[in-house]
Amino acid sequence: MQMMKWTQLIGLGVVVATSAAGCADRNKNGDPDSLATPGEVARSTDTAVKKMGNAAGGAGKSVENVATGAGKAIEGAADAAANTPKIKAALGNNPSLMGSNIDVDTNGAANTINLKGTVKNAAQSKLAANIAQKTAGANYKVNNQLKVSGGAASAMKKKM
Repeated sequence: MQMMKWTQLIGLGVVVATSAAGCADRNKNGDPDSLATPGEVARSTDTAVKKMGNAAGGAGKSVENVATGAGKAIEGAADAAANTPKIKAALGNNPSLMGSNIDVDTNGAANTINLKGTVKNAAQSKLAANIAQKTAGANYKVNNQLKVSGGAASAMKKKM
């Protein structure tokens, strides 16, 4: 989309430059006085070509910026796709987290890991966050949104 706008802009510049190249406004009133001399046509054309070159360079830079941003987004998504199963496996393989229900959501673009679900106690919640952080690495921030379901304290309340 951005490239299309730049192409249209450059095309418009070519039309304006070639139209104006044949006429000269020597008294600077906005109206052409007479046909331009060959030197005036050459200067006008050179100026137009330079401006079009600058516009094309700007378009190229814009395309480069868009491509770089897209590349980073893809890289972040790939990183997230790799981290999520590693974290889930690490959590599932830890015997201290048996009986917990933890959902892992990794956002590679924001470098965040969201832990949601339920655990039996605060110790399990903290352990899960530590495992997620260690598995993903220091570049990620863990948002621990785990809810404690109660475990032994919950069983005590039910008996009363």
